[in-house]
Amino acid sequence: MSRKLILAFFLLGWLAACSSPPAGREVTIRLADPIGGLPFSAPLAYRVGTGRWSRAFESEPGVYRLALPAGEDRFGVAVNCPMALGLDMQAAWIKVRELSLKAGERSFTFGCRNVAPVTRARVRGSVAAGGAVYDKVLALTALDGIHGGAPLDFELALPPGENRELLVLTGQGRLNQGDLVHLKVLRGLDAAPGATLDLGTVGLGADDRLGTAQVEDYRGRLPSGFSSYYRVALATAGGLFYDGLGGGDASGGVWRTPPNPAAGDRLVAVARAENGPVRLYDVQVRGGDRDDPVAFAFASPDGFSPTFAASDPPTFEQLTSDPPARGFELYYKQSFAGAVGMVEVLVSAGWLGGAERYDLGDLGALPGFQAAAIPSGSSGGWMAGALLMDPEVEKVLAGRRLAGGRSSGFFSYPLVPLPLEPGSRVRLVEKSGYFTVP
Repeated sequence: MSRKLILAFFLLGWLAACSSPPAGREVTIRLADPIGGLPFSAPLAYRVGTGRWSRAFESEPGVYRLALPAGEDRFGVAVNCPMALGLDMQAAWIKVRELSLKAGERSFTFGCRNVAPVTRARVRGSVAAGGAVYDKVLALTALDGIHGGAPLDFELALPPGENRELLVLTGQGRLNQGDLVHLKVLRGLDAAPGATLDLGTVGLGADDRLGTAQVEDYRGRLPSGFSSYYRVALATAGGLFYDGLGGGDASGGVWRTPPNPAAGDRLVAVARAENGPVRLYDVQVRGGDRDDPVAFAFASPDGFSPTFAASDPPTFEQLTSDPPARGFELYYKQSFAGAVGMVEVLVSAGWLGGAERYDLGDLGALPGFQAAAIPSGSSGGWMAGALLMDPEVEKVLAGRRLAGGRSSGFFSYPLVPLPLEPGSRVRLVEKSGYFTVP
């Protein structure tokens, strides 16, 4: 073959490679219980950009792989998390995430509450705390807690699997933060179904006593007309969550520092301020060994004025804030004919691309997601929140997040996933209202 002919073939191949469209990108979606980490299956839909919603199907248990066309970096995922509210009322909770790959992440994990199996295990043992004065013992898992005494002998619920945790507290009175004496996390427990966890003697010494730190008085940083209160929680490396380390109002006070933190343990301090339909949050995450004072401060509520239309499709407008938000949490809850539909949306600033309007498109017309539509005769409430935080929304959803677990309910809001990386801070401005559809 002549040199000219070889060169011609080479040029043709090069031109074909240059003119062919670039390959699309794959996004991996994992559904996992936020506490135990076990995969689960649920109806899942997705859309590319602002296009039509379509059903997606698993490639393996709890794993869905989505293909984005070349040149498109925006996509949305909706998961239907069915749940029963008791009596004759049924509820559907639909979680929607609208994200952009500009943040560089391509694997995201979503969770629904109360979807994983629960192991009930018998806990037996005794507590020895030489010389310490206490009259209460609390044993707490990621799913359950119970007040007992010594010896330990009761049944607790745990996420099934190995390397589970049990927190043992001693204290007096009502076990408020000032009443706590010892805290110890027992790690590496095997929560097999029907197992008996024989703890033997749990020794509690001077190095298991909780320390003391301060929450600064933040009344001077509280917007006019708002009242506020706070809590401090321990989130362990294994997913256990205890929100009783501290709590109080804007005058500040004492919180208790846990002893012997593991490498992955985190402290989460949350302050919430309220004034009618407006809520403000300041969420601070720190390493488990921090004992310096917590200083809360809120974003101004004046730079965010969202609106909601219970239309077809449901639509949020005026999604803009000062300073600019990393994203927005959007929520509405409707009641119709004895059923409840709840829709929670987390839309990133990258997905919005500067737009100030968001709607759900045709999601409510898709089988399995009808609860997203708001029919005539419905009534309910809505909420919109501006996320002013350090990490991008996509990076939070791709990383380790606060699971919540059993708590007082304070940490069930805000709805958005909270990061667990030390130094992360989330300020949130929420506004809400009500609607009725004739």
